[in-house]
Amino acid sequence: MAMIVTPPFFADASMPRSGDSCVTSSILVRHFGLWGQRAAKSPVAILQHGRPRLMLASCDHWNALVAKAAETASVGAIAAVEVLDAISDLVIGANPKAVVTETSRTARTHFGRIVEPGALLETITPEANRAMLHDAIRNVLASGTEAMLVLPSAARAGRTIRWLIVPQRYGIALIGRNDPAIDPSSIGNTETDDLVCPETRT
Repeated sequence: MAMIVTPPFFADASMPRSGDSCVTSSILVRHFGLWGQRAAKSPVAILQHGRPRLMLASCDHWNALVAKAAETASVGAIAAVEVLDAISDLVIGANPKAVVTETSRTARTHFGRIVEPGALLETITPEANRAMLHDAIRNVLASGTEAMLVLPSAARAGRTIRWLIVPQRYGIALIGRNDPAIDPSSIGNTETDDLVCPETRT
């Protein structure tokens, strides 16, 4: 059964947990030392108004990306792929027609061929829940604001994923984590100003 989740998205936005890979700009300012330490180990996505806008990464990580890019292709294209794959959350990018365009390594590990570029985004959840996913995507694209949705996984029986759906310049992005147990009292719409995305377990 699909459910829409009320705040907080995760337990305590002001006290991020180990393994987190994205943070709002407001929390970053208040806890820069903590997130600087996290970024030294793994890139951190910075959200502004619920949307991924910037990446915080160590100089060593960035230099490694630039060096690899210089050997194979343009720095921008390769760096973007490498940074996306370094994020521990399930991340799926799609165009306005809900066709998959890009994914993180974690998403590919969880879903396999379901999220290959060119696949329909709706196939990430069983058919009975696809209408709700379509409605959420349509609302996000129309309003320009993010939404949260809890859906069963089409790839792993018994797995439930909590998704943050955010509008992008060329479509949408879904950022998710496994959520095996949903509190019934948390059903409903949510605001995400202080959202923190914890590590996804696949």
